[in-house]
Amino acid sequence: MIRIAIPSGGTLKTESTELLRRIGIELPTAENGRHALAANFPLDALFMPEAETPQLVADGLCDLAIVGSHLVDESQADVQTLRQLNIGHRRIGIMAANAAGRTPRTIATALPNLLAKHLKNTAQRAKVIKTDAPQTLLEAGAADCIFDAVAANEPLETRGLRLTEKTGDSHAALIACRQPSSQNQIIIDSLLMRLDATLLAASKKVVAMHIRKEFCDALVRVLPCQKKPIVTELDGETNLVRSVMDEVRFWDVAATLKEMHATNITVTPVERIIF
Repeated sequence: MIRIAIPSGGTLKTESTELLRRIGIELPTAENGRHALAANFPLDALFMPEAETPQLVADGLCDLAIVGSHLVDESQADVQTLRQLNIGHRRIGIMAANAAGRTPRTIATALPNLLAKHLKNTAQRAKVIKTDAPQTLLEAGAADCIFDAVAANEPLETRGLRLTEKTGDSHAALIACRQPSSQNQIIIDSLLMRLDATLLAASKKVVAMHIRKEFCDALVRVLPCQKKPIVTELDGETNLVRSVMDEVRFWDVAATLKEMHATNITVTPVERIIF
C-alpha cells in the first residue's frame, strides 16, 4: 500500500482525483474530507493543505504527492520529481490592487523563498511579510503588493488585483520520497506505467485514410507518426493506412495528404498508449 498526498482544496484537488480516475484508480468520497482508500488499487489518499505536502513526502510520511511545482521549489524539500503533470497550471508574480500605482516597498506572500530569489535576481529591494493571507494584508493597507501563484485562467479583476510583474509559471508535479521500500516501488512503477500511457495519449490522435496502392509508399514517408504506420490491403487497388500522431502535426500535413490522393481521412482520440 502506498500513500499519496493530494491538495485538500482548490481546482488541483478536482484535477488530481480526475487524473487518478483516468488511470483506473477510483477514490470514494473521503471520510471527513481528509482520507480515502482506493477500492481497486493499493493506494491510500490523504487530502492535505498543498503547501505541507512536499515536506510530508521528504519525511517519508507519504510516498507520493501531487503538488504545484512552485511549492516544491519553495519548500526546498528533499524529494524527487517523478513526472510533470498537465494539470494545475498557475501564474506566479507580483500583484497589486487595481487602483495601486506606486512602486512596491512592502510585499506580502506565502512564498518568501521564491520571492527572495526573484528580488535578488532582479536587484530589487522590498520588505517581505511572510503570511498565509497576503491579500488580507493588501486590502488592509499593510502591504503594497502580494506575491502569489494564481490559476492560469483566473481573472484577477474579480479579486480586485492586477498582475504587475510575472515571474514564472507553475504546474502540478508528481513527487516521491527518495528511498521508497522495494515493495512500494513496485506499486509506484505500476502507477507510473498507467500515468505515462495516459499522459502520452493526451495530445495524440489515430489517423486513418484510404490511399491507392501506387501512392501508398510515398504517403507513408511523409506521415509524422509515433510508430510505423499500419497498412492493410482493402482490395486490389486500395490500402487502409492507420497511424498515431500528434494532433498539431496532423494539421501540418492534412493538406499534403489530400494532395497525395488520400481519401476518407478520419481522426479519432487516443485513450491510452503503451509501448
